[in-house]
Amino acid sequence: MNYLEAEVLDIRSEGPFRDIRLRSGGADFRVLTLEPPAGIVAGRPVGIVFKETEVILASGKAGESTIANRLAAQVTSVRKGELFSELVLESGAGLLRAVVLTDRLEELGIETGQSLLALIRAVDISLQILPEAA
Repeated sequence: MNYLEAEVLDIRSEGPFRDIRLRSGGADFRVLTLEPPAGIVAGRPVGIVFKETEVILASGKAGESTIANRLAAQVTSVRKGELFSELVLESGAGLLRAVVLTDRLEELGIETGQSLLALIRAVDISLQILPEAA
């Protein structure tokens, strides 16, 4: 599970949806949710949580897409399995983990030291309330 600390920048509403904008380190995130945790307000520290399997990796020139969360990252380690491989990535927001199919990893030639784009859909992120600073 990936976990990053962030600050809520803004919350917009439309119908039942909440578009929550966050900043973690030097990276901006967006979360689209129906039911944010109680107490989510601008300026509040929160935890951003998402599964390793929710991280999409793009190498080379990534085409435009509707995925809002795009982090420049560098591969710091690769652990290859027969079916799946686990990658550790360093980004402006901190360390991320990604799990990808090993055959796709090899087809794209992804290896340690390579720069990639990590994509995370706004609907795949959960938020956790953190204690407010005293």
